[in-house]
Amino acid sequence: MVRLGIFPIFVQRNLRSWLFAIVLILAIGCAPKGPNAGTVADDHGNSVADATAVTVPFNTTARLEVAGDIDLFAIPLLAGSSYGFETRLGTLLDTDMKLVDQWDHEYASSADFGGLASRIEYTPANSLTMYIQVTGNGNNTGSYEFSVETFTPLPVLIDRVIQAPATGEGVDVMNPGVAIFKAQLGSEIALVGTGFSPNLNENNIWLDNLPLIVTAVGPGFVTFIVDGVVDPDPVRLTIGTDVGEDSIQFTVEPPMNSVK
Repeated sequence: MVRLGIFPIFVQRNLRSWLFAIVLILAIGCAPKGPNAGTVADDHGNSVADATAVTVPFNTTARLEVAGDIDLFAIPLLAGSSYGFETRLGTLLDTDMKLVDQWDHEYASSADFGGLASRIEYTPANSLTMYIQVTGNGNNTGSYEFSVETFTPLPVLIDRVIQAPATGEGVDVMNPGVAIFKAQLGSEIALVGTGFSPNLNENNIWLDNLPLIVTAVGPGFVTFIVDGVVDPDPVRLTIGTDVGEDSIQFTVEPPMNSVK
């Protein structure tokens, strides 16, 4: 073994420099190479060519590893069958979901369903392969659950009208609370029933002939703001989607702070 102490100082310094250079060269030689060097492994591809093939029904836990990550799933659909695509949040705080074809043409989207998860329902006219694209809202990363199911669409039917939860959370359709038949102008109320679209913009609600602002949608409920003209006589409250509509009698009362 060479003892540096027996060499002059300038020789020791040169030996240390050479040893450092050798270690550096070895480290570079052992480093990963190629386009994926130093990157986080992606569980589902970002493009049509790398999309994860799905067999219906399907359920998996997935992850958006980095900000801007896209998870793409290739799903064979049969003409006339109705499909539900849904995410449930894990450590990921928010999901956006789109249904696209191989040319990235968008057919449906969902951002907030029963909170910050997503759901799309779609019935194709032709048998073909479509793609579900899942992203995080903003720079969100983390885990989520993704599922695909077939289902039989239910008719559009209003079971009851209730006060929307003051907390802003979704309606518990198993215990929706007491039905109401009137509400104050400007208040937020909820329809509980079946057949509502999971896409916020595909639920059209109007009071008499006045369109109302839909604020949220979830499994079996839609919330909206009461508008119109105060009238002691009831008028028709209607919800309509692509598959049908239903309506009930409802009365608009003056705002609470205007009652003396």
